[in-house]
Amino acid sequence: MGLLVRMAGGPANATRALGYSVSGIRIAATAAGSAIAGLGGASLTLFYPGSWNPRASPAAGA
Repeated sequence: MGLLVRMAGGPANATRALGYSVSGIRIAATAAGSAIAGLGGASLTLFYPGSWNPRASPAAGA
């Protein structure tokens, strides 16, 4: 699976030649990465309650 993601990330001719959907692989890889990032953020706020600080990034949005 990792090689398919690498092939779809660059020039996608090899991926198309093997019969895979380039946009499908790119969307699946983006969705998987987003899910992992979401789980990381959720675990930070749920399992480390002492580390949550609402002013963690004071310049955000300013």
